[in-house]
Amino acid sequence: ASFDARFVLLNSAVTQIAFSVNHRGLAYEWQAGPENDLPDTETFRLKSLTMNARGLTPLSPVHLRAAWSGSDIRLSWIRRTREGGDSWEGEVPLGEYDERYRVTIYDGLTPVRTVETTTSAYAYAAADILADFGSSDPGETITFAVAQISDAVGEGAEAWGSL
Repeated sequence: ASFDARFVLLNSAVTQIAFSVNHRGLAYEWQAGPENDLPDTETFRLKSLTMNARGLTPLSPVHLRAAWSGSDIRLSWIRRTREGGDSWEGEVPLGEYDERYRVTIYDGLTPVRTVETTTSAYAYAAADILADFGSSDPGETITFAVAQISDAVGEGAEAWGSL
């Protein structure tokens, strides 16, 4: 039988398989095919997939900003969440044990400083700018990346910003 489906309707009957975070990094072989066929028929496909806990990793921050604040540069961003973030009222819930970010500052494509912060902002001090760029004005070459850190699965996706 040939189905030539143009779309697949996903409804509440399709659910995500619940795995322990301990399965991260393990490869599994999955089979999929038409509901009425047997797994050993040619209509079924076999694929090996490695569990990566992507559904648990923090989403990338949004609205990255960099602005001069006196002789320092203030970097800021807005946190996103995978849990309860659909409301338009105020800040989204944390969804992690604690709030942590890895901030990497670049000169072009070269990382010059990596720090961790527990708030959605970082003050890039004038002394650090001078140490990293050899000048108090890094010019237009400064970019930065921010990733939220999860205690369970590590860094989430990075977001990039520039001065």
